[in-house]
Amino acid sequence: MDKIYCKITGFIFFCNIYISILLLCCISVDRYLALVYALESRGRRERKPAIIIVCVLFAVVAGVHIPVFFMEDNQNCTQTCFETVPLTVLLASFSFARFLVGFAIPFTILIFTNYKIFQNIKRSDILTCRQKTKVKYVAIAIIVIFLICFAPYHVVLVIRAIYFLLHQDCPCPFENKIYPVFTVFLCLGTANGVADPIIYVLASENIREDCYRSLRRLRWNSSKLNSSIDPNIESRKLEIPLKESKERGQKEENKEIKDSSD
Repeated sequence: MDKIYCKITGFIFFCNIYISILLLCCISVDRYLALVYALESRGRRERKPAIIIVCVLFAVVAGVHIPVFFMEDNQNCTQTCFETVPLTVLLASFSFARFLVGFAIPFTILIFTNYKIFQNIKRSDILTCRQKTKVKYVAIAIIVIFLICFAPYHVVLVIRAIYFLLHQDCPCPFENKIYPVFTVFLCLGTANGVADPIIYVLASENIREDCYRSLRRLRWNSSKLNSSIDPNIESRKLEIPLKESKERGQKEENKEIKDSSD
């Protein structure tokens, strides 16, 4: 039963990583079409095709990782949860495929789209210098975060696969040394899910306005809920100004009496 839980955890974990990578590519391509081909893409960048593309990506990534439930778990070096140590020939080949399709190609797409975006805004006469700088820094931040989060894991993944194919007779000493580093880099890949939303929220005026509007609405709803739960709140709010005005009036009256007596 524990092995089933480990396989489920690994399935969700790796699906999350590669769906994040592919969605990041889709967002970059969408920004590229919106900025470089603004007129040509008008009317085509709709919500329904975007939903279909996202659903297809989820289905493809999930389908690719479903075989993890049917693979034999022969761990001779280090006991792990959802990683096979050492690799097999099939897993080594799969590691090369993950590096190519899950990292190298998406990274090339990110470089190409953001470079074209930067070129386009550089020639633009409509955008202000502040807007151009913002777009440039967002593009750089996306690429840097992508490299920090995903490059170390995939590089070590390829190194493990190459070493295994060259030393299939005795891979355990190398696996035992590199596995702690591999685990740290694997955890680093999850940081992308936190970093990218922050970048897009800070970069987009519309998203920030929506967030501010949602916060204001939430505060208004909470205050309204509190007043409906405790009806005495409004009466207390009204009593305080009345009490203060009475005290102020009493002080003025006492002052007038004192002045008249003098």
